Amino acid sequence: MKNQSPSAVSALYKHSPLIILFALVTFFWWPALGHEQVILHQDAGHFSQSLLIWHHQSLFSGRELLWDSGIYGGHPLFAESQGGFANPLNILCAFLFDPLYGMGVLHWLSMLLSGLGAYCLAQCLGIRVWPALFASLAVVFSGSWIEFQYNATVTGALTWLPWFLASVEYWLQKPTLRRSVLMAIAAALMIFAGYPHIAYGAAIYVVVQLIALVAQSSTRRELWAVRRDFIRFGSVAVVLAIGLAAVQLLPLLELISQSHRKDGVTLPFAGLIPLSSYFKSLLIFNTDPKNSTMVIGNLGSGLTAMLAVAIIFAKVNPRVFAHVLAAIALFNLGIEYQSPLFKLVYELKLIPGLNSFRIMHPFFPLAIIGLAIAAAYVLDNFAAITQRIAQSKTLRLCVGAYMLLCIALVIYYYDPILSVFNQVEALIFMALAGALILCRKNRLIPVLAVVLYAAGVLLYRTAMFDFYDRSALTPPSTIGSVHQDPDYKDFKSTVVLDAGVFAIMPPNEPKLEKHYQRFLSSLAPFPTITLGIASIDGTLGLPLARRMLSQKYIEAEITGGSSSEAGSRLIDVLGVKYIPLNTPSTTPGLELRHHDESNGIYLYYNTYAKPRLQLYPQATFVDSTETALAELTQSKPGTLILESKTAVDNTSAQPCLKDAATAEFELLKATSMHYQVRVSSECPVWLFLADANFPGWQASVDDNPAELYSAQVLGKAVHVPAGEHTIKIDYVPKSFYIGLLATVLSLLIAGLAWLLAKRRSTQA
Repeated sequence: MKNQSPSAVSALYKHSPLIILFALVTFFWWPALGHEQVILHQDAGHFSQSLLIWHHQSLFSGRELLWDSGIYGGHPLFAESQGGFANPLNILCAFLFDPLYGMGVLHWLSMLLSGLGAYCLAQCLGIRVWPALFASLAVVFSGSWIEFQYNATVTGALTWLPWFLASVEYWLQKPTLRRSVLMAIAAALMIFAGYPHIAYGAAIYVVVQLIALVAQSSTRRELWAVRRDFIRFGSVAVVLAIGLAAVQLLPLLELISQSHRKDGVTLPFAGLIPLSSYFKSLLIFNTDPKNSTMVIGNLGSGLTAMLAVAIIFAKVNPRVFAHVLAAIALFNLGIEYQSPLFKLVYELKLIPGLNSFRIMHPFFPLAIIGLAIAAAYVLDNFAAITQRIAQSKTLRLCVGAYMLLCIALVIYYYDPILSVFNQVEALIFMALAGALILCRKNRLIPVLAVVLYAAGVLLYRTAMFDFYDRSALTPPSTIGSVHQDPDYKDFKSTVVLDAGVFAIMPPNEPKLEKHYQRFLSSLAPFPTITLGIASIDGTLGLPLARRMLSQKYIEAEITGGSSSEAGSRLIDVLGVKYIPLNTPSTTPGLELRHHDESNGIYLYYNTYAKPRLQLYPQATFVDSTETALAELTQSKPGTLILESKTAVDNTSAQPCLKDAATAEFELLKATSMHYQVRVSSECPVWLFLADANFPGWQASVDDNPAELYSAQVLGKAVHVPAGEHTIKIDYVPKSFYIGLLATVLSLLIAGLAWLLAKRRSTQA
């Protein structure tokens, strides 16, 4: 221990500048950490906070996460992946803290770990401490990374992204079993975090990186020399990563097969933003709410961009060059149809799975990493670069032209609304760096860059987010109105008005809190669900295809544009009872129960809404969801529409001919994943449950397996013989349990492999 102590102290001293990262991240999140305030911007208000509350409720209140009957009329919540329910950081914060406070801790921890990961990546590339620290700040305080703080699952995935890239870099230097295990763990953590977009982008980043390394003669020779270890241990890392993440991946793949996105989706924002806006966002940090360009008003910073482009004057390290190419590739994907490269790749489907994503801007944070690494490399080699420039007249002319271009861009994009320091930061660096070069203080140039960037964080980057007191989350009167209904847990709500407009507002919009209160009053699905009110809506990425098919019918029924008879409408048979509207309604069956005047919302009760459990004397079989929708919207009240791909004789489902036959049921037990019902009937009947069907749901009658059919589009039904019977309907997702087993086994294998590799290393 005495021999190790000096080295430990030396290491702490060497990396002590990291205290700047810690201080800046803490300063940024201090309103949440020190004053228990919250952010409301976009997904933070309607998505992220609710997810952590679900985490907390599952840990302390027994809430089930594998299935939630209150989302989309029934949804495999854990399988969605965007919930991040397997993310260790989410679990830790939900366990240790009140959910609202825990959300602030989670964001603080995510940003801090992201910065440390970027720092380690730079160090793995041989970049020294201060330039590596600049890379760290340039990543986590870039506009792109700050803007994504509104979504806990995106930031959760970004937390592990730099660590994954650092583990890949570490492994490429020497492919070994231990390093393969590290790489697999980092990849699994990124998948567990809950936003597949980032893991997918990371895979593209690494593929481009490898192509760049193979294309360069020096690194190609290095890789060829270790080709056997590269293939052997690379395969181990891939298999182990898939195995570790299986508990999340298998349910996700199953959900994708049932989702409306299984055949791909369109790009709603493609081509809407001009190319010039993207480049401007690389140079100027936009803090003006009026100038916000959707959710991608900021990407990097002028200082980072200027330094990164200056790499053209350096003798580039092949590994750094690979990161630069990866950044360029991800940037091209992020700008969508503004890039001819993206158009080619997307339309020809050259990258498998790319067409399954409806937005591409989440690729920008990955591009920022490559940009920051290039900037850090320039800072680390500033002395060598200036020496090269001094020895070449051509380079001096190029540098002069480059500096003039930087000045011209600052003048061209100058915006009097924004702070001057924000826009001339790069020019200040150029002037002060020149002074340091004249004074032969080149070693201080990376320190200068860090100080300027830190000053920018304090002066204008923290102004991007507004924080609010918890009173902004107070449940409005519409929630109280629903809670006064003694049977509210047996029905669902829906949202058809535009209260979600707050989600596209900038994070520092002055009217954000007011709009958020209106959003809560509209029975917004996720905050409402955490308060015990089920919804037929949701804001996740993979709703079932049958749910999306039914959307236009539900909207038409509520607005009075449907010809369906009251009592047989989707909103009736599925138990959609609580309907907030902007204006008074004359739709049959909608009865005004509450008017929230402060938010301009009318809360209607659907008097035809049926409870979640219903009995039907007969059923009609169809062969598809589309046919079921068409039949149901034209049927009479009391008709049950079942789906079966195989032909079923409808006559067998006809009621018996007894006069005044009676049927009744008693609900013995009900959770999201288990229902137990006692049915007594003189005739055979169908027991219907208004909860969407999905692989894993199964039924039994008196403990004997029974067929469970998809019914009424977003429900399920089982046939019950005459007499008294006990029916059980359970959710037993094989994909989850098989995935869990694979994850546990992979974790054991990873631990054994690590110990074995360590033992061999010790013996060697």
